[in-house]
Amino acid sequence: MKSLFLFALIALLFAQCNKSAGNLVEGSQTTKVDYKAEGFTSATIVWDKTAEAPCNYLIHTKDGQILEAMDLSEDVKEDGTRIWLKWMAQRRPSQCSGAQPVGIQAIVKR
Repeated sequence: MKSLFLFALIALLFAQCNKSAGNLVEGSQTTKVDYKAEGFTSATIVWDKTAEAPCNYLIHTKDGQILEAMDLSEDVKEDGTRIWLKWMAQRRPSQCSGAQPVGIQAIVKR
């Protein structure tokens, strides 16, 4: 009798584990985000080792703009990092020659 109860308990636990694992797989489907449609701009981080901060990291957009961001996160501060960027122009003087001061609203590595 004990072995029948033990077998039923193990079978029930095994069935529950398989059921929850299936739900995780079903729920973890990835969806592709269209960043351009969401208002993001395609850009690249450019590092100039001769410039002083904050001008040593600038953002070059695909349409040719050069952006100066004061709040650029450390995880994207690498020369050539390709990003999707949502930004807003700031009304402050530029510290970097030829760059437009911007505030970053959202940034995603490509």
